[in-house]
Amino acid sequence: MPVSISSWGFKSPLAHAMFPDRSRRRRRWRLVIPAVVTVIALLFWAAGNFQSDTLASTAFHDAARDLGTTQALNAESFSQLVTSPVSLDRDRYIAQLDQIQASVAESLVSLPAEEELSPQTRGTLRLAIRMLESWQRGLEKYEEATLAVVDQPANTVAVAELGDALASLAVGDGLYAVLAEEVALLRADLEITASDMPPVAYLPPAGTTPDFLGMLVNRLQAAQTLVGRRGIVIANVVTVPEPTGGLENGVTRLPFVEMLEVQVVVSNNGNLPEENLTVLVQLKSQLGNLITQQTRRVAIIETGAQVTVSFKDLPVVGGGFYGIVAGVLTETTGDSPPPESLEVFIAESAPIPDTTGG
Repeated sequence: MPVSISSWGFKSPLAHAMFPDRSRRRRRWRLVIPAVVTVIALLFWAAGNFQSDTLASTAFHDAARDLGTTQALNAESFSQLVTSPVSLDRDRYIAQLDQIQASVAESLVSLPAEEELSPQTRGTLRLAIRMLESWQRGLEKYEEATLAVVDQPANTVAVAELGDALASLAVGDGLYAVLAEEVALLRADLEITASDMPPVAYLPPAGTTPDFLGMLVNRLQAAQTLVGRRGIVIANVVTVPEPTGGLENGVTRLPFVEMLEVQVVVSNNGNLPEENLTVLVQLKSQLGNLITQQTRRVAIIETGAQVTVSFKDLPVVGGGFYGIVAGVLTETTGDSPPPESLEVFIAESAPIPDTTGG
């Protein structure tokens, strides 16, 4: 019987050519398939990143435009305060400046976080933040300095601080001009059809010159409606318990009580906040001798506001006449309001009925 060569473990070249090794083909596919999958995954990842960056850049573009629209309105309101004679009273003047400052702060917190943006727009974001911070700092200094100039016309430090405030506002105006150019370039890259950002300038072109500062100081010094006016008053003095409605020898009668409470209502009718007030109540005998005194500290009373301060456990005896004196001490010399006095009679206690039947 002839012996086949293949039975000895050998293959002829012809057999190898006609029947290639299938296992080798399988090994090659094992190497090719992961590479193809990796390339496809990278393509999808790159496309996803590109789309994500585009969406983030578009969102930033829209946020910047909204910021520009808001600050254009704020700048217009502010420029009217700066370039026109002041006709507002102090409360409305402060309220308008505070409103503008609050709007700048809202624009600042509405900006997206830096990590949410593509690297190409992060520099523009930092520019917008610095711009808003400059406006914020300038507006805060401006309010403080203008009120100081009004209240202290000879205060040269207040004038210098006003100049610093104008400089900070001018820096913000300059940064906005750069921001508008950056947003225009971003809009072109994104192929967004939209108009340019509105012009925004808190100050006129000559807003940082000595002549402009001098004109502004003169206008503020002539604004009598802005002059600070203090107006702390004692609006009312109330006892607990309240009067019964009768009189005792012409003196207000109170029900019998062993411990009296007095409530002092303090109002601020001025246009300046009042801080660190001391409210006191004195309880005196019919002869004017001091029986006891209590004090309470009030941190602040805003303009147009009032607070009620309670004084409890003032010892009294039924059948007695007493004098109550309420006062307010302020830290500003000579601005304390006149005290308020009140006379009361404490009714005698009702006799205890005899229940023994005797």
